[in-house]
Amino acid sequence: MFCWIPSRFAAYNQVGFRSPPGCPVTLAVSDPDGITIKATDFTFTDREVLRETADSLYDTDADAVISPVLKTGAYFIQVSPKLGTQATDTYSLLVQAGSSSVALAQSVLISNIPAEGYAISSVGGQIAELLPFYIFQIDGDLESHGKELDLQGHFTLGSRTVAIDPTTEDVTIQVGTFFIRIPSGSFVHRGGGGVEFEGVLDGSSIDAQIKPLGGKRFVFNIEAKGVNVAVLSITVNASLTVGNTGGRALLSMDQD
Repeated sequence: MFCWIPSRFAAYNQVGFRSPPGCPVTLAVSDPDGITIKATDFTFTDREVLRETADSLYDTDADAVISPVLKTGAYFIQVSPKLGTQATDTYSLLVQAGSSSVALAQSVLISNIPAEGYAISSVGGQIAELLPFYIFQIDGDLESHGKELDLQGHFTLGSRTVAIDPTTEDVTIQVGTFFIRIPSGSFVHRGGGGVEFEGVLDGSSIDAQIKPLGGKRFVFNIEAKGVNVAVLSITVNASLTVGNTGGRALLSMDQD
């Protein structure tokens, strides 16, 4: 059975983007702004009951989640078996954005649903599969009236990721409205097996380090100066990606 996640209304309205009846899983989708929708989310109005959140994500009775705007950043998808589903049942998962599509799962057993879920990255209107971190934690400070960021944290690679190499892969950082991409080849090796990038990107001075702790565990430190981070509260969504793997978490920042 297929479950579809069209990323635009235009794609959803085309023939063939409706799930066949009997999809054995439900979807919880979180967009780059951290707006999340589940099958149990409802919005009540005077005239109807809508399955939507913040006018951004919509859940349909056809086991689809749709969004009218393809945002830059990472979308994370959690898959949960429906009541009465058997461990031997299978599901497939497809994301559609305009004329392009990405198959995230094909005939996967319910018993093999990955704990870290699924994800896609969206940059420049293009989508690609993103393998979520198993663990991702981030802390940080916002200084100089939103002009300086100091971030630190750690992550553990997911079950479907064997290794990363930031020296040959793009690295992206997103905190609230701030988004930066460090192109592949920018990081260089440092002592202790770590890698570092120092340079200016899009007018921001970036100093970023990623160090292995052994196994699939890593720590990172990122300093960014000359940024423009607009936040409405001290808690914002923050994400880090390395190549085709990444994670997102709520970041509670100290502000000066």
